[in-house]
Amino acid sequence: MPQQQILQHPNLKLFITHGGLLSIIEAAYYGVPTLGLPIYYDQFSNTQRMRIAGVGQTLDINSINVEILNQTIHDMLKNPSYARNAKKMSARFRDQPMSPLKTAVWWTEYTLRHKDASHMRLAENDIGFLQYYCVDIVSILFGRIVLTALIVIVLTYKLLNYVIARVPFSLSIPLLHLG
Repeated sequence: MPQQQILQHPNLKLFITHGGLLSIIEAAYYGVPTLGLPIYYDQFSNTQRMRIAGVGQTLDINSINVEILNQTIHDMLKNPSYARNAKKMSARFRDQPMSPLKTAVWWTEYTLRHKDASHMRLAENDIGFLQYYCVDIVSILFGRIVLTALIVIVLTYKLLNYVIARVPFSLSIPLLHLG
């Protein structure tokens, strides 16, 4: 079944999802509360954002059981704040001057009208590897740390040699004379 058609159905009260970005965006667009069961990568942060926004809850898939799942679902369905917050999020999400399709068409036509969009490129695309990764700054900082460590090591070595040369060590043990 198509997910968007399910999400826009008026009888849908809760969306149980792994928390992938597109699922979260679609749930936000249609104003549906979410119960996230993230599995990997960005799903954890996506479902946490929905929880923080008051639109959903997140459960750990490794420690979930039937009781916890049932309790969370019942709590979310009984608490109207999840649905209310989801509807508010949907209203904010939909408040745009143009639809996403019209926006995509406009930017495509813009690029065609101007034959080039190089003026819209980010500066990071035009700088070299050394500048982008700040290799010069990192090497200076690392060089200072290494130089400081070498100075401390050399001074410690010289100081120990000086102390050893100045202090006579006697390996003989004085005998006790009883007499």
